[in-house]
Amino acid sequence: MEIGANNMALAVTNLGAEIKARTELRVNQHTPEAVVSDIIANSRELLREAGLTPEMLLGVGVNVPGLVDSEGGIVEKAVNLGWESV
Repeated sequence: MEIGANNMALAVTNLGAEIKARTELRVNQHTPEAVVSDIIANSRELLREAGLTPEMLLGVGVNVPGLVDSEGGIVEKAVNLGWESV
């Protein structure tokens, strides 16, 4: 998934990086809670489209514009989103 200031893109791929389902959404609310809620709702639909269940997932990749502590799993600062220490 790629989270931007105005749009977000979500995709389900197989291990060969072949896209099985994809969607793009407008980001209307930038709060972390609103973005995560949109991700969860739309990810479930994408999994259904790809014929998968959440239990079948092997991993999730997230792209956020900003400074990320990948070891701690924290967005330190994403100016475009107005996020800090999320």
